[in-house]
Amino acid sequence: MLQSLRKGVIADLPGQKTPTGDLSVLVGYGRSLFDSVVDANLKPSELVRFRKPSPGGGGAITLGSGISYSTDTTENIADADIALQFIGKTNLSVERAIVETWKTIEKLNSEPRGKLFDIRGSYGGFGRDDRRSWIDFFDGTANLRSNERLSAIEIKERGQNSPDQWKENGCYLCYIRLQVNLKAWQALSRNEQEMLVGRDKLTGCGLVAEDAAEGVRPVTGCPVTSGGNVEDRNNEAFRNAPRPAGTRTLRQAHIHRANQGRANTADPESRLVFRQGYEFFDGFFPDGSPRLGLNFVSFQDTPERILGMLKLRDWLGGVNFGGDETAQPPGMASLLTATAAGFFLAPPRDPFDELPGGQIFGDQVVG
Repeated sequence: MLQSLRKGVIADLPGQKTPTGDLSVLVGYGRSLFDSVVDANLKPSELVRFRKPSPGGGGAITLGSGISYSTDTTENIADADIALQFIGKTNLSVERAIVETWKTIEKLNSEPRGKLFDIRGSYGGFGRDDRRSWIDFFDGTANLRSNERLSAIEIKERGQNSPDQWKENGCYLCYIRLQVNLKAWQALSRNEQEMLVGRDKLTGCGLVAEDAAEGVRPVTGCPVTSGGNVEDRNNEAFRNAPRPAGTRTLRQAHIHRANQGRANTADPESRLVFRQGYEFFDGFFPDGSPRLGLNFVSFQDTPERILGMLKLRDWLGGVNFGGDETAQPPGMASLLTATAAGFFLAPPRDPFDELPGGQIFGDQVVG
């Protein structure tokens, strides 16, 4: 059904072509599926689950992390057996894929063999053409370049006789839906915001502190032209901000805690991941503040990359976003809260366009 949808073909509209919106589809399988359904010999040992929220809401998403579930999140619906990621150029292309999936599941559930699926929920988001986030800073500036991604993303070869051979060239997907407390962020001064992020708010240039006389300032030469920014074509060299040498305060900024610039991208200890960010806006809280945030999606060859980033000290472990964990500005200990979090194995594409990873279901998936 999904392959047909990507070609503009819908079962309920035979003979008609519909716009595709350049829809792409990724299929991921969660740890719960492997625990309950799949042959234990095929279970990926690295595939883990985030912690459950506390019964009354809240609780860290993983031990050591400064990110907790929101106080009104008592169930993590992203801890699911199967995840589908739809990306399209139009809202319709994505939302139609969700509805057509529901239609297909309804038909499958009505067959004599009985109910097979429950849809736990869906989360929407959008890409921003200004390349910024809701906190107004450029986002994803230091993401892996296209020629660096495979070495961090792709699950490496395990050997011809390895039971894990079937997932080679696939990857692990991490999904966290993060709410942003914009009211608390707006209460900070621009200087406080910049010290937490590690970049100039307007230009996106990395901040450095050369000496006491000059103080904190953008890296020399950035941006190249007046009024420019790091997203401009001639400022590519400044997108990866240099680690400040003379000040521990700036080294604790978000961009340096989340990316410590280790050269060997293929080494999981580099903690480098390829990430996608999709913003969302869901109206307002009862206090009148906006309910908004980021769908954080990352791809890596092992979940340990992102887990280490989230929980290790001097990385993001101990802080919610950035800065000194012992001297957080007001509200920054809970700037971000999670409403859903999950890990999934995304197997490689099947060369015959069958279901990726279909072999884990044995004879249940045929031709």
